[in-house]
Amino acid sequence: MDNAEERSINTWRFVQIFSAKLVLEVCGGGGALWGSTEVLGLRTAETKEFWQFWCSLFSIIFFGRFLIQAKDYLYLPHAKGPYCNSWTSIVQVFSAKFVLEVLGS
Repeated sequence: MDNAEERSINTWRFVQIFSAKLVLEVCGGGGALWGSTEVLGLRTAETKEFWQFWCSLFSIIFFGRFLIQAKDYLYLPHAKGPYCNSWTSIVQVFSAKFVLEVLGS
């Protein structure tokens, strides 16, 4: 396999991985908080704007996390898996798991 073909495959793999991550993790992060506040009865007509702000902030934080993951995937060949040895990566993974899996369910 030549270099151009390998780059094409790697580009397609990047698009597959990170388009799914964008929808599931970025949009899902804000949506998980939004839905859980409704289920818990915290979001009412009076508090709707308050929760819109916080859910938007969560989405922005998850988008920043998404950009960091994309950068690591592109520039750190050893960091292809979801876990790295730094505490920052561990906190990112488990905070995302809490929001997406606990609040999202």
